[in-house]
Amino acid sequence: MGIDLPLWSAGDYVHPVMGIISRAKDHHRWDAITLLGLRLAFAVAGLADQMGLRGKGILVPIPSKRSSVRERGLDFTRSLATKAGTYLSQAGVTTFVHSSLTHVRRVKDQGDLTGEQRAKNLEGSLISGKLPRYDWILLVDDVVTTGATLREAIRALSQAGHVPHGMATIAATVLRMGDNK
Repeated sequence: MGIDLPLWSAGDYVHPVMGIISRAKDHHRWDAITLLGLRLAFAVAGLADQMGLRGKGILVPIPSKRSSVRERGLDFTRSLATKAGTYLSQAGVTTFVHSSLTHVRRVKDQGDLTGEQRAKNLEGSLISGKLPRYDWILLVDDVVTTGATLREAIRALSQAGHVPHGMATIAATVLRMGDNK
């Protein structure tokens, strides 16, 4: 299944962004969430502007794995979405963060999996709860690699009756020809 929704990333997943995300996630440098949240806000604002989205928007973060939340002490992506929502609200874009997506089973670490393996690993791994009233909904995440996580989130939200309007990320990996990780 391809992704038929617009995706905005604030840039490529290269130095120095790669290092900033790694320091935040792996070394608990929560001060980086301010910078990364601003970057995510730019991606959301760009997508909202391009699509002419008006009114009340819901940002639905891709949930961090429970083990990651326990180890880090916070849900990294939700924290990014919350910071982005603060910046967007200050700029007059009404958004609310709603963590409606939940893992229903464990998934393997995606780092060394191919695109096909990632899709299989994530298949049926998320469910969505109800959302409050909204005019538009965007999925948000830190990095998009193959799109497998976003596809699974779209499936879960759509199955719950909430089809997202698009997706925004801090960064996107640059895949080389023949590289399907």
